[in-house]
Amino acid sequence: MRRIKLIWLLYPVFLGTMLITLLGMAWYASRTFNTFYSNSVEKHLKDLAYTTERLMSGLVNNSQKNVISQLCEELGQKTSTRITVLDITGKVLGDSRSDPGKMENHANRPEIMAAMNGATQSSIRFSKTLSQQMMYVAVPILAEQKVVGIVRTSVALKNVGQTLREIYVNNLDGVLILALLSMLISFLISRGISRPLERIREGAKQFASGNFMEKLPSHHSEEIDDLVHTLNQMVDKLNDQIQQITHQRNEKELILNNMKEGVLAVDHDENIMDINPAAAKIMGVQDFHVKGRHLLELTRNRDLKRFINRTLESDHPIQDEIAFWNENELTLQISGMALRDIHGQRIGSLIVFSDVSRIRKLEHIRSEFVANVSHELKTPITSIQGAVETLLDGASQTPADLERFLKMIERQSHRLLALIEDLLDLSRIEQDAEQGLVELTHFALGDVVTTALQNCHGIIEDKQMIVDNRTSDSIKIHANPLLMEQALTNLLTNAFKYSDPGKTVTIDASEQNQRIMIHVQDQGWGIPDAHLPRLFERFYRVDKSRSREMGGTGLGLAIVKHIVHAHKGQLSVKSELRKGSVFTIEIPITPPMNQD
Repeated sequence: MRRIKLIWLLYPVFLGTMLITLLGMAWYASRTFNTFYSNSVEKHLKDLAYTTERLMSGLVNNSQKNVISQLCEELGQKTSTRITVLDITGKVLGDSRSDPGKMENHANRPEIMAAMNGATQSSIRFSKTLSQQMMYVAVPILAEQKVVGIVRTSVALKNVGQTLREIYVNNLDGVLILALLSMLISFLISRGISRPLERIREGAKQFASGNFMEKLPSHHSEEIDDLVHTLNQMVDKLNDQIQQITHQRNEKELILNNMKEGVLAVDHDENIMDINPAAAKIMGVQDFHVKGRHLLELTRNRDLKRFINRTLESDHPIQDEIAFWNENELTLQISGMALRDIHGQRIGSLIVFSDVSRIRKLEHIRSEFVANVSHELKTPITSIQGAVETLLDGASQTPADLERFLKMIERQSHRLLALIEDLLDLSRIEQDAEQGLVELTHFALGDVVTTALQNCHGIIEDKQMIVDNRTSDSIKIHANPLLMEQALTNLLTNAFKYSDPGKTVTIDASEQNQRIMIHVQDQGWGIPDAHLPRLFERFYRVDKSRSREMGGTGLGLAIVKHIVHAHKGQLSVKSELRKGSVFTIEIPITPPMNQD
């Protein structure tokens, strides 16, 4: 359907109404003026007829035809009116236009008949004598209260019509001006009604586009002003609601985007309704590419799909723990509940899952740690207990047995003490690192290396090891000297222990990429690749029997790892069987404290 502007709908209506009114008024005015003019002409004829009647009353009685004819001509010329005088029989005695002798008897004329009866009457009819439409007025001529003749006055209606046409022509300019004014007024009225509506329409477009700053102006029309006021109120309320909804949406997105837990919303057909970055990261997808897609396009994990199906079928919250694979194997603690709209109708399910892999791993490590500690403590305690029971059973009577068992007790006591000291050191280092209690100072790294080598002097002498110390005295490090000494001592001790006698152990340090790099390299037996990922775990041993024979507690490398982490550094190892290993400590370079 073709749309038309309001102004072009209103304008023809207003213009037509005004033109019809103008034409009606013109028609009424014309008719009124025509009647008025006709009445005026009729009155003029009557007045002239009465005047002539006074002049003719005596002449008609005396039958002075010549005088009557002469008088009719004179009056007719002066008044531009035809004047006719008749006797009581209808015979023409005088006429201002024609010869009375040649005129027929007028007794049958309606106005003459009325005048013969003493009445004054007018009539309009065609004159055969003048061959035109005429208006006649006839009055009786009285003498002694008797009708003795008739005076008739007449005028051609052609002259009346011409006069009226001249009047109409003279007023046509005014009519045209009124018509133009009607067109202008109609346009202005239509424009005055459509313009505020156009402003309201443009304002509504701005509101629809989200621009709520510009308000609609008030209007002098009460109805339009009420409409404008209502729209402005509606926009204010709508703006408040949109801001509230936007604020709530931003809060929801902020919460969802910063949650560590994954959140996934699916509909009844398992299509993705919403997903937060944590869930997308776990599933290995980008969250802005998955909305509307089916769950199977994201993952084919059977446990997850089975859980979501259970959630869609249940009206109660359910929980479970599943295994999930992306790049690594994850353990997810997952919860599901019904998702409903504002009317309480169920539209899908909401799934929340947490990655508890680290927790489970820590639980496993803790369980393994407890088992390892128990095992490590049990071995020396069992040995001590066995030796004591043997001595109590009589072995103490033999000097050789007594000495052997006492040395065993001494050896296991030292081992037990070393184990406890390492456990205490490890616990202390962890606590100090977590609480930020590790005190750092700026010192020369070479001094700490020298002290660590002195701590290993005994094993160096026993195995005739060769030490290649390449550490420059110019290298400064910002660290805790006691902890760094302990870390280097543990690494050097392992390097000496697991190397054949006479081999070389190299230690050097350098500055690279704003980090201090400390390398401890041996020419020992090497470590198989399968053991490297777990090498720094507590109580982890590559060769348990050999490690225990050498007096190791299984905590040395774990202590080194925690010391390095306490300094925000990294510990790594490279090893090749029968060629040796290289342990590397990386410590960030921290600018030295300002000195006075």
